[in-house]
Amino acid sequence: MSIKILIVGPAASGKTTLAKKLAEKGFKVAKLHTTRPKRDESDDEYIFTDKKPDSHPIKCKYNGWWYYMESSAYNCDVFILGPKMAQQMKDYGDRLHEKLLTIFLDVPESIRYERLTKRDMPGDSVIARIGRDRADFAHFTDYDIRIHENHAEQPIVIASVVHFLNESPC
Repeated sequence: MSIKILIVGPAASGKTTLAKKLAEKGFKVAKLHTTRPKRDESDDEYIFTDKKPDSHPIKCKYNGWWYYMESSAYNCDVFILGPKMAQQMKDYGDRLHEKLLTIFLDVPESIRYERLTKRDMPGDSVIARIGRDRADFAHFTDYDIRIHENHAEQPIVIASVVHFLNESPC
């Protein structure tokens, strides 16, 4: 049995920042494929493609763009996902006998709004994105660790994750 870390949260909650910190600790972070355009040259958390998902078990269409995971990504330790894909990963992980740790970054909208206003979001707006996130996360409760203010608590989360992994019988 292996352990996978799922980082879940709305836009601008710090998912990529946390994943990068885990990568610095030696964790391998998966890159999802997406059909959405790049925001800018520093937008490197995805593999950008025109290819749509076929029979991939973990996929989601969001705001008109596809997001999906190629099978090679399953060898990674850390996954940045939305709530729908996190549930798909959990369902798929059960079949593979994978142990999953879900970290939910529940950062206040005021902080996220400020961050989102600094992003180039082709075909989207800050208000529309926050509205979709409210709907997507309204009933999201299937997580192991919840972070409210991610920057202040990231060292605690990383320590919790490392402790969880060290204590797991895998």
